[in-house]
Amino acid sequence: MEGYLNNGKTVDINWWMAQVKLGVEDRNRRTKANLWPVYAQYYRNEFERDKYPKNMFFVLARTIVPKVYYRNPKISIVPKQPGPEHAAFSTILERVDNILIDSMGLKEEMKKMVNSSFFQSMGVLKLLFGAEYTPTPIAGFTAPPVNKRGQRPEYRPGILQNMPYAKNIPLEEFVLAEGIRDVASSFFQAHLITRYWDDLENDSRFPEFKKYAKVPSGVSPVSEKDELGRVNHSRRRVELVEIRDRRTRKVILLAPDVMPLNTPLLFSDDELQTSFSSPFYTYVPNIDSEHPYGVADADILLTAQEQLNDIKTKLHQHARLSIVKWMSEDGALSEPEAVKLLSEDIGAVIQVARNKKLTLIESHHIPESLLKQEQEIMEDMRELIGFSRNSMAQFQARSHGPTATEVNAVNQAAELRIDERRDLIADNLVSLFKDIHQVIFRHWTQEQVVKLTGSDGAPIWVSFTGRMLQEGSYDIMIEPDSSVPETREVREARAARLYGDLRQDPNVDPRKLTAYRLHETPGVAMDDLMLVQEAPAGGNVIPLQDFANRQAVGQ
Repeated sequence: MEGYLNNGKTVDINWWMAQVKLGVEDRNRRTKANLWPVYAQYYRNEFERDKYPKNMFFVLARTIVPKVYYRNPKISIVPKQPGPEHAAFSTILERVDNILIDSMGLKEEMKKMVNSSFFQSMGVLKLLFGAEYTPTPIAGFTAPPVNKRGQRPEYRPGILQNMPYAKNIPLEEFVLAEGIRDVASSFFQAHLITRYWDDLENDSRFPEFKKYAKVPSGVSPVSEKDELGRVNHSRRRVELVEIRDRRTRKVILLAPDVMPLNTPLLFSDDELQTSFSSPFYTYVPNIDSEHPYGVADADILLTAQEQLNDIKTKLHQHARLSIVKWMSEDGALSEPEAVKLLSEDIGAVIQVARNKKLTLIESHHIPESLLKQEQEIMEDMRELIGFSRNSMAQFQARSHGPTATEVNAVNQAAELRIDERRDLIADNLVSLFKDIHQVIFRHWTQEQVVKLTGSDGAPIWVSFTGRMLQEGSYDIMIEPDSSVPETREVREARAARLYGDLRQDPNVDPRKLTAYRLHETPGVAMDDLMLVQEAPAGGNVIPLQDFANRQAVGQ
């Protein structure tokens, strides 16, 4: 098989680096990567000095991101098989997933992914387990290593031992095979990683680096002085290439510039790959039928932003020309009186020479056509993104304002494309947690404990292992939250209405309903008002099977 030597026992590094290079060139050409710095400069308001812009890049990016990413994502797990045991499995797994959402900082990484897609057309999440730079879970290495002196080659917060973690990676670090139409067609996926040299030297997961790595000939060591002559404190970096081969389900870690030929840092089976997925999850809001990267929102807006900048600059120039000027006859004003004329003092008395005249001159007007062009371009930009105000999202101009029908049409049209983007986020979350389940089933060999609520409403703690949960089969659903923030008053009113509607329903647990009502009431300490339930006999922690039995008999 191409990419390997000695019947698949050795990695052909030159072949793989050629494939990565082709993938990078293909990605850069299709995504217009040469314009990425321009998009970033516009977002940061770094325009040419002679321009007077209206920064719609920033406005639209900051409007899209909070509308699309899930502020409070929740996972629902439904058992595929009947019976109290499978129901118990689902209850525990659902609780675990929702705890992981918080512990993984998933909301922040989703926000970064959506933001990246605005400029680079594709956002990418990567699944990790136990450590940032462990390509696949290795026995004994489900946590970042620490040497005898207590030094850590990894220091990213939030990544815990034996726990999954999702991280956003920018598109310039993500590579697919060249010439493909969709991500699923790529026979490999690669992550371009930069690490500090001394961190990698002290990393016990990759002993080959310390043993064999050499600075390439012709590359001078880090200079003692920088280009300005100051002391240079920069640390030497190493470029790594992490490759996941979908054909063999192998993971390969290369340092091609510093390691001997065909000597990878890691060549192993990849536990993060399955028959239906790999640990990369892509978000492409604007698909393209010819390649997997899609079209960036920034690319669609670029021409309109530059046109808008030109118009705003011309408006500024016309505004300067239209400043009111005074024409006076020679000798009509002394110099001190002329200063009074131009001052901002109210009611100043100005003395004018006898029989001399002052004439007010307004030499220029701002053209109405420029103001109309500005509004037209802004409406074009909103329509391109999905925030239009015409028949897709604009009220008809009339003196009495929009009708209720128009308001509904505008709201539906404006939310249609946003909902499509949110669906893509939800699909990625489902795929991510399906893979997380497979990993924790294999690696949570030690007993875990999670807090649940029993059928009688009492809090209980249930012990389990990953292998126990593996016996069940599940459907995963994402509960979407509204893109419009809800106030405390809105949530309280909804809880009161629901409590009134359901409190007489014999199919509804009255204790849970009351707990929900109190939770949404400001100023109420739920723990003080709810009756204390007895803890389960035999202690606070019960085995998973006991929990299933209790749920079955309604205890």
